[in-house]
Amino acid sequence: MDIMKASAEWATRPADESFFTLADARVKAAEHKASSVEFERPWSDLRVEASGPAVALVGKAGVPAALTHYAFGQLAAKASFPAEPLRRLPATLACQVLNHQIKATIAQDATAAMMAHKNGALRVQCVTSEKYARYWNADLLDLLDDRLTPMGWRTPPARPSPSREADPRIRPATEQDVIDWGTLGGGAAIKVGDQIGPAGVYASDHDCFVLLTLPGRSLEVPGAVLNKFLLLWNSEVGDRALGGMTGYLDMVCGNHILWGARNVSEFSIRHVGEVEQRFGQVSFDLRRYADDSVSEDQAKIVMAQNTILGGSKADVLEALLGINAKKRLGLSQTIMESAYDAAERTPRYGNPRAVWGIVNGLTEVSQALPYQEDRVKVDRAAGRLMDAVTF
Repeated sequence: MDIMKASAEWATRPADESFFTLADARVKAAEHKASSVEFERPWSDLRVEASGPAVALVGKAGVPAALTHYAFGQLAAKASFPAEPLRRLPATLACQVLNHQIKATIAQDATAAMMAHKNGALRVQCVTSEKYARYWNADLLDLLDDRLTPMGWRTPPARPSPSREADPRIRPATEQDVIDWGTLGGGAAIKVGDQIGPAGVYASDHDCFVLLTLPGRSLEVPGAVLNKFLLLWNSEVGDRALGGMTGYLDMVCGNHILWGARNVSEFSIRHVGEVEQRFGQVSFDLRRYADDSVSEDQAKIVMAQNTILGGSKADVLEALLGINAKKRLGLSQTIMESAYDAAERTPRYGNPRAVWGIVNGLTEVSQALPYQEDRVKVDRAAGRLMDAVTF
């Protein structure tokens, strides 16, 4: 888990991929989807040839199609050859290597699935297998804008990124901006007159990323004012899985760092099989999460803060072991001990002997794990622990 994802996007995205709102981004994504075509070809019908200094993909009809940087990397990976050495070769030599590798390493009766952008000539944007299941960025942005925007979910304002300082859309924040987004607890550290720029919603020709918060519906619990946040990301060319992150936070600063993130959960759906059906369930869960009443959330958190698992670290760990076994949380002894230690050294997490303290400790431990599968496992366990003792 990486709660710095949103800030990294803010820092690196170019202006033409950055937007103020979901409505702005969905227009670009819809245009891209409308001008894209999907097709499959047997690998036996495919070859590459030099097109000036570049490498083009050629099918049975003999019409060359340009390859994006990303598609070239996918093609090289399919041909079991590292892309970077090929990029440094003259195009004619790179084509010789690739054509040899395609014939030598890819079953000729296998099928290549491709998506291309059609703007006069074709430009291949991805080369995948027939097992790949595409979920369009446009569809994701449509769903979010249609369902979450009416509920009050907003992209928090951001200061202009150094990478986009010349963007003509940069403007001073108005009083209405501050009212709409809020400035405390889930809004952002932006005041009237501060310069703001398009950020928080990003869409390109291969992926999208969204940061949303719910201003005006803060949870006031002992020691903190919390707000929900939601991150979602997707790639329609296989660059990343369809995934997301939910949780609570103290505030969002002007460079989209999520401060005080806690009770964080992450999900990931690979682009294989019926991805749209699987995301259908996730979208239902997201809508329920987005529309849960504040009073219910607040009562749940207060109950977790007041539910003490034991009088000492040893007692807490013993209680956790029992819950872990009964609810099949799948937490190791090491993870549980680390969660207690994290809660104990971090006052804002609350009492380390309380369920809320342990849940926040688990979130911190999860963020330090190197593998996404392990992070998701711990996040889910934290959520199930919360449910186990608050219902």
